[in-house]
Amino acid sequence: MENANTTSPRAMALAGCSCILALVPLYAQYQVEWQRCIGGVGQDFAYGITLGADGGYAMAGFLRSHGVLVDNCNHSTLKDGLVTHLDSAGTTLWQRCLGGADDDRFDAIATAQDGGYFAAGTTASTDGDVVGYQGGDGDAWAVRLNSAGDLIWQRCLGGTEFDAAYALAATADGGCIVAGTSWSTDGDVSGNHGASDGWLVKLATDGTIEWQRCLGGSQMDYFSDVAVVGTGGYILAGTTLSNDGDVTGYLGDPGWNDNAWVVKVDPDGNLQWQQVHAPTLHDRGRAIAPLPSGGYLFAGSNSSIDIGNTEGHGGGDFWVAKLNGTGLAEWERWLGGNSGDFAMDVAVDDNGDYFVSGYSGSVNGDVSGNHGDYDGWVLSLEETGELQWELSLGGSDRDQLYAGTVVPGNGYVVAGITKSEDGDVVGQMGGPEDAWVVKLGMLTTGIADNSAPSAAISPNPAQDLATISFSPGLRPERIALIDVMGRLVLEQTVAPAAPSAQLELGSLPNGLYRVKLFGPEMVAFTLPLLKW
Repeated sequence: MENANTTSPRAMALAGCSCILALVPLYAQYQVEWQRCIGGVGQDFAYGITLGADGGYAMAGFLRSHGVLVDNCNHSTLKDGLVTHLDSAGTTLWQRCLGGADDDRFDAIATAQDGGYFAAGTTASTDGDVVGYQGGDGDAWAVRLNSAGDLIWQRCLGGTEFDAAYALAATADGGCIVAGTSWSTDGDVSGNHGASDGWLVKLATDGTIEWQRCLGGSQMDYFSDVAVVGTGGYILAGTTLSNDGDVTGYLGDPGWNDNAWVVKVDPDGNLQWQQVHAPTLHDRGRAIAPLPSGGYLFAGSNSSIDIGNTEGHGGGDFWVAKLNGTGLAEWERWLGGNSGDFAMDVAVDDNGDYFVSGYSGSVNGDVSGNHGDYDGWVLSLEETGELQWELSLGGSDRDQLYAGTVVPGNGYVVAGITKSEDGDVVGQMGGPEDAWVVKLGMLTTGIADNSAPSAAISPNPAQDLATISFSPGLRPERIALIDVMGRLVLEQTVAPAAPSAQLELGSLPNGLYRVKLFGPEMVAFTLPLLKW
């Protein structure tokens, strides 16, 4: 959706400009600075990543690789929770494998005030590092490590049904907040509304429970992300299938249609407001981040071919929204191609740029450079929601990103899994999947000089035909034309080494469009074009 005060297309194109519009890069763009495969000959995943107090990074997930290839991991032949600490260059400083004889995993990690780490996930073990298991198919599980990776405490959270932790954040008092889901009505859990609820637990610095809250209705509800809000309290992203209890505004058939769900609670966990977002009736909220200017950046995935969405590309898209202070959407964007695209995490840098990471199986639309199968996909948006750049990461096999975080002044780091042994992937350990960490560094920053690659459209405004000319240093592979609603209306390839390309506009309605030039790895330029 566009802002209500948007200037008219004709005024935007004609006010104070010549007939030829030229654009050079205005944004920092990114490339792979380094990447690391982590694990052994088994199945190994990374689900979370955080900046370390020493300038490095800590990754959390699980592994099934045991023995000499991974340090101190011999609890079972099933999954163990894994935390790996890397320095700023991606070299492993230490690894910790935690768990027992059953399945254990970490889904999230956060840096504690003292330079150590909190990690949270799920355990089904009753031995090894796990003490206090409460039964059912799993407990939510939280651990505290010091900066050297030594276990300070662990805590099983839940009751006699299935309980899981999917997200956590460190808090200013030295403790942490854990979010996920609970099916239990006993043990640590009270207030369940039926089926599973979104579950929020505040832990003190020593791991004791300060309070817990069940939020939801009579159907299945869960939280996928949590963040501390600077003014106090917590913001949560998740999914609801309920139309009662704490949930209002649900769309569709209860118990059947996924609705993305945003919840704000005060510092004591009391519900302040909640909002349901379900433009396609099959929408899942995945990640949320507070914005420096107020409001929130929210992302998830939806079925873009379903009811109510005319902007999507098909097959499911990255769905990104800027929310105001009460959770209402100021704008929404559907990003991807005609295959499956899944947004998993969001982050905001000091310049106000928005980062979204996940994975994509598309080779068209907004997506360029796919190496084969699923690739990890990272993109950056302006505050207005306009796409600045995008980057596919991976090789010819399946590669997926689940978490990402901004490195202040120095790029963006993402974590996930890889099955590839080519493309961007070097050092795969030979197992079904490796945990994978990729550091993206800035390629260019600021306005380029006259020697930098550039592009121009002539005539502009245009009627039936527009010519896009490329400088010698710019050789795009594909051109996409996007209307003001964000819909792809024209797409064509560019001949190799061609100095220009023509767009036939005769069949398109008059109006303002965005021309996107795609290079081998990212969106190289975005130019305005007025058809009049």
